[in-house]
Amino acid sequence: MEGNSCQKYHNHDIFSNPKGCNSADGTQHPFHNLNIEKCIEDIRLTQLIAMLITDGGISVFGKNGKHYNIFFVQKYKEPVSLFSELIKQIFGLQVAIRERKNSNYKWYEGRFNSKLVANQLFQIFGTENKLAGNKRIPDFVMNNKRLAREFLRVLYGAEGCIYRKDGNKIAIEIACKPPDLKLSYKKLLNLFDIESRIYSTKISILKKSSVEKFIREIGTLDCFKVVRGNKSGERKPKILGEMLSVLQNSPS
Repeated sequence: MEGNSCQKYHNHDIFSNPKGCNSADGTQHPFHNLNIEKCIEDIRLTQLIAMLITDGGISVFGKNGKHYNIFFVQKYKEPVSLFSELIKQIFGLQVAIRERKNSNYKWYEGRFNSKLVANQLFQIFGTENKLAGNKRIPDFVMNNKRLAREFLRVLYGAEGCIYRKDGNKIAIEIACKPPDLKLSYKKLLNLFDIESRIYSTKISILKKSSVEKFIREIGTLDCFKVVRGNKSGERKPKILGEMLSVLQNSPS
């Protein structure tokens, strides 16, 4: 089924305390003491990891690397609002959402500085002081089907699209260049018996049964339902569920 909407992230089932975490009653957040190892089964952390791997990151800059910048960037505001909400719920920090533009393009970003948060995230990613060039999916996501599904939802929303190929045939593509990440994406899809093919700049789901399985079992989050169209400023729906009827009549 298609994923949860951004508005549903206040739902008690999603924000209930995972086993081993501290109270999240508004004064003390799940990761207040930064015992993230005890909170790794919380889907919010997996969503944040997926955002940082796709259209986000962590940068260390300034003299002696004193500034730690955690950020997420998207063309539309809704996904950045989710990023901001995740940081608030996980770490208890406020993230301002800013609109940026130049002569040809407009985008939104969520960005904040925290050495403490950055170092905890570096620990999760298995790198000491930078994320660029070291993006990898943590083992606890790779080995947990429930978390893998949540990661794939964000991944598709940030980097994926569905389109008609060779007439009426339906295909799903996920943009990606780093070879190791493409292999990891393929392994995540394999958990759901979804076949995929790796190319130089993307991973593609071409088999009809696998496309249908992705739509039904993975889906995406509602806040990622738009992608850039052919014209500047055009909003093109990132439709999954509505493609099922087309898929039934498409060639295998």
